Amino acid sequence: MPEMPFPSLMQAIALGYKAHKEMRSKIADFRDDGILIYPPDRKGTTFNLPVGGKVAVRFFDEESAYEFPSTVLKRVEEPFLSYLLSFPQQVNVLQRRRFYRLKVTNLELNYCLVSQKEAKGMVNADKLPPKDYEKGKIYNISGSGVAFFIGEKKDEIKPKRFLHLQIDLPTDFIETYAQVIRQFSIKDRVYAGAAFIGLEEKMVDRIVAYIFKIQLEERRKLLGL
Repeated sequence: MPEMPFPSLMQAIALGYKAHKEMRSKIADFRDDGILIYPPDRKGTTFNLPVGGKVAVRFFDEESAYEFPSTVLKRVEEPFLSYLLSFPQQVNVLQRRRFYRLKVTNLELNYCLVSQKEAKGMVNADKLPPKDYEKGKIYNISGSGVAFFIGEKKDEIKPKRFLHLQIDLPTDFIETYAQVIRQFSIKDRVYAGAAFIGLEEKMVDRIVAYIFKIQLEERRKLLGL
């Protein structure tokens, strides 16, 4: 095999097959004829992979996520149920910093509507009256934006509106302007997705560092470490 980023033995991986993009598995072994993985599962449901099926394999380290296409070569029954995947011809580097969204369940933010001029730095914010913030439950967060529950505020927090946000991460307190990009619903709950505006690079780095920290903790739990 050519030198390239590569997962290690017993490393947790994500597997995508057709519509199933968030299946989890582990590297069981490396053989001369391919990569052996444990049967993938998603939320406790185990999936069977068809021989000849095309899958996307994703793995990560502290810096980046990596992905490569592979083919299911065979189903192996002994000494345990597993699947043999073809070796990659190329591994693609995915810079998680820019687009990885971390789903969270225990973080909140404060938000309020502001004018476009304030969000774009065209007025002196220090001379504006105090802001009246609402609380929102964060759904996911990345280095470029955040999505949060808005509930009955859906008629106010519309796409293209501008916000001032206060996000209290366990590691940092983040204040930034943002623009609402979209609204979406999950099980009748309405959320807004907003992109940060003018957030300092060092604060982006701190959000990304927090995401990496949580991802590493989840990875260790998956590996039983």
